[in-house]
Amino acid sequence: MAKRTLDAFFGSAQSKETTLTNNEEDETPAKKTTTYSFREEWLKEFTWLRYDKINKTMNCYYCHKFGPTYAGNTKFAADCGTAQFKHDTLSKHNNSLKHKQCRDLHISRSQSPLQAAFRRQEQITHSAEEAEMIVKFNTAYFIAKNELPFTKFKGHLELLKKNGVTVNPTYSNDTACAQFIGVIAESLKLKTQKKIIDACYLSFMIDGDTDISTKECEIIYCRLLVNGKPANILIGHVEVQHAHAKGVFDATKEAFQRLGLGSAREWLAKTVAMGADGAAVNLGHKGGVISLLQEEAGGHIIPFHCMPHRLELAMLSVHRKIPLVDQVYSLLNLVWKTYHYSSKSMRELRALGKELGVRVNVPGGVSGTRWLPHVTRALCTLLGQKSQDNQKPGQFTAVYFHMEHLSVTSKNADIAGRALKGIIMKGEAAGLEEYGPLTNNTPKLYQAINATVSSTVQHLKERFSSLLVEEPTTATTKAVRAFRVFTHDSWPEQRSQLIEYGAEELDFLLDHFSAVLARNGCDFNSAREEFQLMKMMISTNFKDKSYLSLWETMLTKEPFCSDYKNILHLVQIMLVLPISSAVCERGFSAQKRIKSDIRGSLHVDTVEDLIRISMEGPCMLDFDAKEAHQLWLSQSKRSRRPNYKGWPSCEVPIVPLGDEM
Repeated sequence: MAKRTLDAFFGSAQSKETTLTNNEEDETPAKKTTTYSFREEWLKEFTWLRYDKINKTMNCYYCHKFGPTYAGNTKFAADCGTAQFKHDTLSKHNNSLKHKQCRDLHISRSQSPLQAAFRRQEQITHSAEEAEMIVKFNTAYFIAKNELPFTKFKGHLELLKKNGVTVNPTYSNDTACAQFIGVIAESLKLKTQKKIIDACYLSFMIDGDTDISTKECEIIYCRLLVNGKPANILIGHVEVQHAHAKGVFDATKEAFQRLGLGSAREWLAKTVAMGADGAAVNLGHKGGVISLLQEEAGGHIIPFHCMPHRLELAMLSVHRKIPLVDQVYSLLNLVWKTYHYSSKSMRELRALGKELGVRVNVPGGVSGTRWLPHVTRALCTLLGQKSQDNQKPGQFTAVYFHMEHLSVTSKNADIAGRALKGIIMKGEAAGLEEYGPLTNNTPKLYQAINATVSSTVQHLKERFSSLLVEEPTTATTKAVRAFRVFTHDSWPEQRSQLIEYGAEELDFLLDHFSAVLARNGCDFNSAREEFQLMKMMISTNFKDKSYLSLWETMLTKEPFCSDYKNILHLVQIMLVLPISSAVCERGFSAQKRIKSDIRGSLHVDTVEDLIRISMEGPCMLDFDAKEAHQLWLSQSKRSRRPNYKGWPSCEVPIVPLGDEM
């Protein structure tokens, strides 16, 4: 074995040549990344920990509850949480000062079991009180909906109590009933206010009347679109201080202000038309309400004379000019008076009708009424009830023979005189169908019929002449006629004619309503283009639809309401035009039923609330009293006490002083 020297053992090692490049020498081995995951046992260890399995994040319940204000800038308080799934991270947060503050704050604000029990009992009591109050609100709504006096309220509650319904005696009198009805009407007003604010265009109708307490009142209705359909809603029923044009216009403004629409921009800037009867105070172009309205809101507002009123005035002129028409009215009034004031005569008429095989109805009266449907109903009652082959007699025959009998046998001179007069008036027309044509047997009646028809046509043309002339003279009349371009039933069948149809009328409408259209963001050039496209689309796809259903579809369904949004502005204006103001007459009819002789002291505001509920309130089954109940609770300055029964009265016996001695 060779021996090594000391120099060889302690000598420096010789350097060996390397085969690695510089890049290979610089490279260092990469560290392996460790992936951490959430462990379920942490939820038991840290009770404040919450884990989101969807987003795979965790946060602190205490810190997240109170937010960065108390927890500071930590991800445990953020909505997104943190994904650092380490036990050390949780331990550090658990020992942090901010976390402990949020923990102590949560504990201090938490309810004790006793407090929670009191809270649950309070909720149960509140629910029972609310249920009892809703019963009373439903009863009050029934009273108003059926136009009953407030004094019926207590009796209805007693009936409910007898039937087993728990009813507290608090708020069970007529005063409380009036308060409940006022709150219910207020909730309906809020809905009306929202509809007007949401509407782009509207029109209003006015009419005046004197109630039973000789107060001059004005009723105002508004016409607007609700889900693509025109609807008439009550604005108000206001007492007029002065019955001239300015007084009526001020009353109209007051009605809108009481509805919560004090700003003119909320309703006056949206107004496009006004409807009323033919009174000069309403539609007078020099000093009427329409002139004041156009001065304040703009000349684009269209005045509308109610169509039923025009028809009634035309027939009134015929009534005055043709004597035979007056005789028909007198005959109907005589028949009604004969059987209305005599139960014996009515009983005999029914017996005679039974013998003849005729079902006898109570004759209708025409005195004191002006509307043609009332006259038509009375005529149909007198002349109707015949068989289809006209072989069996009708009620006219029974009335004729019975009046002939009364004229001979009645001992009452008044009844006999009316019966004899009725026979004379009906004599010529009694057997028309038996003796042949009118021209041969009754020439006078034939001439009177021709004169009546000619006079009727003449007066109808006079009343509706402004709408029938081919060349309108005023801008408002021309605007009404221009809206005919949206009547798809009258569009030309040929495509070439349909393209050019209505261009001139459309330009006039865009110019006439330019102010209100621009205010609602209508683009005039786009409206012209959309009108051409809409005509082609409707004539191809919706020609079979009715007038109202077509425009309801166009205004509410996609993509039509978006593709034709500019031209549909004119359609909305057209649909809110007040063709008829008969709804005002129906409102006054409700007023007369509500404010009768026995309720003549009702205030005008109360009458308005009752009209609103009676005419526009939902049916009894659809009425929800919770909204009105919450409004009633919020309106009180003091806390309501539905279950307050008063202090118990205890009678202390009075002992005479002499007995104590």
